[in-house]
Amino acid sequence: MKRYIATAVMAVVLTTGLTGCGMKERDELKAKVATMEQEASKMKNEMASKDATVADLRSQLEAANKNARAAQDKVAQMEADAAKAKEAAMKKPAAAPAKGAAPAKAAAAPHAKPTPAPVKK
Repeated sequence: MKRYIATAVMAVVLTTGLTGCGMKERDELKAKVATMEQEASKMKNEMASKDATVADLRSQLEAANKNARAAQDKVAQMEADAAKAKEAAMKKPAAAPAKGAAPAKAAAAPHAKPTPAPVKK
């Protein structure tokens, strides 16, 4: 019941308020509404262009992230290869002496006769 009365009072106030406005006030209100509609359309256009810019930046970011992940994967693979190469190098036996290198001192055989030192005159 209270809502009905409040709605009726509101309708009476609006009706009397609008009929009480002169033609000049109505024209001013129409001009304000037209200005606001133009501003709203400008804002919509700006928002659309900014949305396009954001979408473009998102795609660039995704591409950069993809490239970064690929580079990280490549670095990880290179590190793994380096670790394998290091392990393989540690497992190799000692290398044979190079050609032309002086032979290691051979241990004297117990049955061999020592050679006498040359005599000086």
